This record gives sequence, C-alpha cells and structure tokens, in this order.
Amino acid sequence: ELVGDLLAENLRTIPYFGELFVLDTQGELVAFYAPKRSEPIDFSSDELEGIRIALLLDNADEEKIIQYFAIDPFKDSSAAQLSFMVPLTDELGEIKGVLLGRSDLSNNPYAPSMLISLTSLEDMGGEGILIDEEGKILYHTDPSRVMDDYTGKIPNGPAFFDDTAYDGTRQMVYFQPEEGRGRQWAAIVTVPAQIAQQQALNIIGPLLILLAVLILIGFLLIKYGLR
Repeated sequence: ELVGDLLAENLRTIPYFGELFVLDTQGELVAFYAPKRSEPIDFSSDELEGIRIALLLDNADEEKIIQYFAIDPFKDSSAAQLSFMVPLTDELGEIKGVLLGRSDLSNNPYAPSMLISLTSLEDMGGEGILIDEEGKILYHTDPSRVMDDYTGKIPNGPAFFDDTAYDGTRQMVYFQPEEGRGRQWAAIVTVPAQIAQQQALNIIGPLLILLAVLILIGFLLIKYGLR
C-alpha cells in the first residue's frame, strides 16, 4: 500500500505517465497506480521481454538501460502508448525489481502541439502520421491504423515527394524525421495530389487573370501611344 501511495504521488508530480507499475525480481506485480483503468492489467509481449532483460542484468550500474516500447492504445485513445521500464536497485546497486511507466501519446502533456500539426490537413483529405524507428504507426488521423506498419516510402532525411496512398491514389507527402537522437521517429503529413493541384490552381488562377489584364492594358497603351 505504501508503494502504491508513492506511485500515486509521483504520477501527480510527473504527469508524463498515466500508469505506473512496480514488479519484483520474479516479474510479479507488487504495486501499481492506474486511476483510469477499469479492465484487468496485462503486459504486452514486448513489455514482458523488457522486464525479463531488466531483471537479468548483473548490476544496474553497469548498464543504465531505460527500455521503451510502443504498445496498443489505451481504451478510446487515438494514439499508441509508450511503455518505459528501468531496473530498481538498492544502495549496493543490486536489482530488486522493475519500475514500468506507461504514457498515452494522445493525452501526453508534451504532445498537443505535435498532434495539432498532424491533423492540420485533415479537412482537405490529408493524413497526419507519427511512426517510430521500426516504421510502426504511433499516431494516425485514422485511429484504426494505429500500431499498423507504415507501408509508404521512408527517405533518409527530410523530404517532399509524390507517393502512392494505401488505396492506390496519388498523394503528396512531407516527411520529417526527428533530429538529434539515435532512435528516430518521423512525422508524416500527406494530402491527395488532386487536392494539392486544385489548391495550386486556386492560387495561380487570380494571378493569371491579373497578368492577362496587365498585358491587355500594356497592349492598349502601346497601340494608342504609337498613334
């Protein structure tokens, strides 16, 4: 109960995480704080493997590993969850358990501006996508595609290019990888090519009319000037 109270206090202090769990050296759940959870607690296969790896370390001081994995969305969420875990040690550095924290990207306090940017073209038929370093979709304007594999082109750096959408239509794609980290995520914004072309015509149409008017005025000035 004391551990659970401590987890609750830390969850309020550090709002990045939505759920916190403590497991013992056997991988058994000791305490947790998950205020929004109504269904039974279960761990994904990636989380179970991460827990096993964390408990196999001889000494946590030798490898300060913080593992993280993308897991299925929380109920009614539009984005994947991130699961972080780190070994718990005593004063001698001996591993005594594992601390696991989950963060829902759709409710993460650091994510709103990013998600707003990704949904900015939704009214035009565009899509906003966030993928991890393995090409797994962490966020998509179509929530049913979260945790699917991204099948589009993945450039080596920032790029703007034509591509084929999953339904076979042409689309314009802006690809922006995260910079400055070893494990790169990437933000992708797409818009149907037809919409992009229509927007281009909407912009250039008035300019063409203005140019035609200026040519006509110039022609008239030259004609009457020569007379």
